[in-house]
Amino acid sequence: FSFAFRTLLVDLELFPLYGGEYSLDTIRCKPKMAAYKIFVVDDDESMCQIMSAWLSAAGHMVKYDTAASTALPQLAAFEPDAILVDLMMSGVDGLELISELRARDELANAAIIMVSARTNDLWFERAEDAGADGYLTKPLDQSSFVEKVGVIVAARQSAS
Repeated sequence: FSFAFRTLLVDLELFPLYGGEYSLDTIRCKPKMAAYKIFVVDDDESMCQIMSAWLSAAGHMVKYDTAASTALPQLAAFEPDAILVDLMMSGVDGLELISELRARDELANAAIIMVSARTNDLWFERAEDAGADGYLTKPLDQSSFVEKVGVIVAARQSAS
């Protein structure tokens, strides 16, 4: 593809961000996903950076913090559409943080998504009971991760 045509395809989200060789027959049109404000809380800074980079590349505005205690004051000011929370964190764990977030009126409309390596149904149920709107398991896949976050946020917004 020519540079101008490739730029047009990227703008229309017809050409994958990671590039590659594609013919017009293999390019599929996707509806443009809304840009969301997303806050990530995970005590593993590299996971915060990875999730933030993937979400930012998809057009979302992303901030992160590696501790629940320092994230809480930032959340109200940022007014996120979604909050991604790691389950197993030192200090305040993800379940406690979700309960705290759901108790705050200013964050009532934010989608809360648990992100964890735990795959047992018990953890899914605990996250839902605490107030999570979704649960994503690690290891994460970039394309499905970004898409699933978008779907969960859109569902929360349409329910509000």
